[in-house]
Amino acid sequence: MTHKPKEFEKGVILINKPVGITSFGVVARVRGRYFPGQKVGHTGTLDSMASGLLIILVGEATKRQGDFTRLPKEYEGEFALGVESDTYSADGRLRFFAEQGARHVENPPDFGWAVPLHLERLSSIKKAELEAVFKKFQGEQEQTVPPFSAVQVKGERLHRLARRGRPLPELPRRRINIERLELLDFRPVANVGASASADNVPPQELGPEEFLNIAPRVGFRARVSSGTYVRSLVVDIGKELDTGAVLTQLTRMGIGPYRLSDAIDLPV
Repeated sequence: MTHKPKEFEKGVILINKPVGITSFGVVARVRGRYFPGQKVGHTGTLDSMASGLLIILVGEATKRQGDFTRLPKEYEGEFALGVESDTYSADGRLRFFAEQGARHVENPPDFGWAVPLHLERLSSIKKAELEAVFKKFQGEQEQTVPPFSAVQVKGERLHRLARRGRPLPELPRRRINIERLELLDFRPVANVGASASADNVPPQELGPEEFLNIAPRVGFRARVSSGTYVRSLVVDIGKELDTGAVLTQLTRMGIGPYRLSDAIDLPV
């Protein structure tokens, strides 16, 4: 007989979602394995490239979804400077960050277009500058939702329009609160590696995908209000630094009082 996972509250299960599966995929696996025929849902989407705490609700507990959704979230993650992506994360189509002037003059429809890599600016970034920018982004503010998101505009989810290459409507803005934003680690471009590749190709001759491997990396911890997109926060930080940025790693450590350390691994 298959044993059901421990229920920390009646109908409430804490799952440690691995990278590479969608939140819907986690729900489907838990339902099919342990709760066939029952209503099962989750309380807040984690992207496929992200890992960490996902709260699963079963049966009557699904009626409390709104209570869980409104709870603040805590994350630890990492982003790279000097590169940007159509999805705002490293699993999208990458290109070098386009300076405002270059973007204004030349912006062809192919997102793969690469502008010259500005190593001088990237090399000038210091930990103190990052800490100052992080401080600017703490508190209540407006945030634009990313184009690859589940937000509905005029009855259709934005990510479906984006994947079909359809013209996107004006992206919605929402009021959020960055309760805490902490710099955990900074690896400057000069310290990431002496050679750009096995063939010792100079960084300025690499494409965006290859440069991502040696780009400056920033580790962070954040506590944010419900509805906050960490991907958008990273992109806004990159714009503030005038380097661009792309999310490379994200783990949800907590949702309100619920902690990742109390979660169980997703059943195979």
